[in-house]
Amino acid sequence: MLFLKERITSVESDEVEQMVRDELLKLRGTDNFIAGLCRPSPELRDLLLSEMRQFKVPADPFADGMMIAKLKNKAEDATCWWYTRRAAISSIAQVSQMTYPRKWLRK
Repeated sequence: MLFLKERITSVESDEVEQMVRDELLKLRGTDNFIAGLCRPSPELRDLLLSEMRQFKVPADPFADGMMIAKLKNKAEDATCWWYTRRAAISSIAQVSQMTYPRKWLRK
């Protein structure tokens, strides 16, 4: 309870949230997210997208070399199965439609 109270009042809560997000991304791993988002199963993709939305992981999926760039590579890779490419395209569209904190939006 004290942790929640401190989280609300502390100016450092953004730093704590960032640490939690970083740890979750390290445990889950970007490659595992990408693999899941390229699966043909919409249920699995929805679970991962919900996790991304809830925990804001990764912090900026549009950063160079991050999730969207890797999904685009999968979508354009002619050696991948058609359903992998299709799932990557669907995931790109769904991630793009998520509501992001203002700092994520690029000008």
